[in-house]
Parts: sequence; C-alpha cells; structure tokens
Amino acid sequence: MPKATAKSDGSKTTAVKEITKEDTLPAQVETVTSTGTVYIKSPSGRVKENNRIQYIIVNERDTKSGIENEFDLLGWELQRYNELEKDFTLTPGQILYLQPKRDRAEPGKEYHTAKEGETMYQISQIYGIKLKQLYIMNRMDPAGNPSAGQRIWLRNIKPVD
Repeated sequence: MPKATAKSDGSKTTAVKEITKEDTLPAQVETVTSTGTVYIKSPSGRVKENNRIQYIIVNERDTKSGIENEFDLLGWELQRYNELEKDFTLTPGQILYLQPKRDRAEPGKEYHTAKEGETMYQISQIYGIKLKQLYIMNRMDPAGNPSAGQRIWLRNIKPVD
C-alpha cells in the first residue's frame, strides 16, 4: 500500500508518496528518486484560494470540459458553484470557483465599496460569496446593482438607516 507524507519546500507544500512497482504514476509526477519516492504537485499550480474556497483564473486555452476533466468536476458543478447559465462561455481572466461559495466573506472583510459599473455578481465572485446571500445582507432587490461608492456588506446584514 502506498504511504503518503507531506514535504514542505518553502511557501508551497508538496505531497510525497512512496510507490512500489505495482503503482502507476499519476500525470502530475514531478520527480522519482532512486528509493521510489515520488514528489507530486497539487492538481494544478494555478489553483488559488479565497474565503477557504479553491478557484482558478481562466486563461485563453481553457475549455469547460477541459477544466471539468482537470479538476474531476461533474458537468453541473462549475455552473452551480459560479452561479452561471447552463450554456455559459469562459472568458480569459474570469474567476471560476471549483467549490461552492460561502454565505459570507472571511473575517476582516466586513464591507466592499462599489466602484463605477461594478455588479453584485462581480462582488460575489471577488469575495467568494453566494450572490443570493449578498443581496439579502444588503437589503437589495435581486435585479439591482450598487452605485459607485455604495458600501456593500459582506459578513453581516446592512444596518437599517
């Protein structure tokens, strides 16, 4: 049976797996030593984390099916996790969550000051918050968008004026 341990090389943690000849090497193998130790990178070096949720930034070469295969996702997960239409298209630079978003932002991020032309959806993607919850916390109509300079609450319900 393979043995898994962890190895730290500075700021990045890499999984270390002892293998035997019976084991097949995964596609992510980085180095195999003479003792049979294999250093395996995480699924992708481009995976980032926000609000304890993994996400990637879409690049020009990405396709929906390619991302689903790369990160072992079901066909409906990207759409649901990112609150997108069924037939969505990827845009380079787009934030794409690989896990469900949360109901509120992480501690220390109490509110966001909206910029000109910014939408509630964009804010929800920036902070990893479900869009519906963002509207509820801010006592806003689900079709509305903030005006420039408006304070958007990210962790608590907006105080009554």
